[in-house]
Amino acid sequence: VTPPNSILHSRRIRRQRLHKLDVPQQLASFDFVVIAIYSSVHILQCNLYIETVNEYLTSIGDHDAKYANMFSFILPCGIFFIPLIDRTIQKIGVVNTLILANGLSLLFGSILLIPNLTVQTINFGLFTCFRAYLYSTLNTFIAETFGASTTGRILGFTFTIGSVISLLQYPAASIAEGYLGNNFGAVNLILLVLCLLPVGVINSYTSNQLWVERYDMHGEVGDVSEDTGELLPLMD
Repeated sequence: VTPPNSILHSRRIRRQRLHKLDVPQQLASFDFVVIAIYSSVHILQCNLYIETVNEYLTSIGDHDAKYANMFSFILPCGIFFIPLIDRTIQKIGVVNTLILANGLSLLFGSILLIPNLTVQTINFGLFTCFRAYLYSTLNTFIAETFGASTTGRILGFTFTIGSVISLLQYPAASIAEGYLGNNFGAVNLILLVLCLLPVGVINSYTSNQLWVERYDMHGEVGDVSEDTGELLPLMD
């Protein structure tokens, strides 16, 4: 059974003829704004964690770098999640997989606030899973939404914006290591709150798809079944 969000997403792409637009028009679309915000926040989250994980682990007791070395070993294992990610996208659709990645992000960020090395070992695997889901799903969403002919350029713009935003990792790391005396709790909490932004953005995106279906689908006015994604006529 095709998930409702996937049905609505496919209809949105066809209705707006996103695959037929040139790159400047695609960059001006609501779809690009959504994915640019989504990716920028999560890329910042990933890069800040990789930038500061050794110092964070040291600050909570990893003085011999045992756990830091463990993280270095686990991080490349994201490749093993690829079959699961592929299956997830096929099963629930790319938009719902973006929502799932949001959930993984919030869970990871919440566990990161617990200053316990054993707990953080679990978080290594969770972060690796989240990061693999993030990049794989971003690529799939952009390819599905904007089409094969412009996928490379849209990806380039998306990751360029994300890279610029992720420069904030350096002042954030400096604040935690210097001004706060290797106390990463405040910075990690602020970033966790910031990760609510992609949640709101994707919620707005799915809500927008529902509203467009209700009031603008082929000029008809009706309602949409949230269970099936089907257009329903208004009752007299």
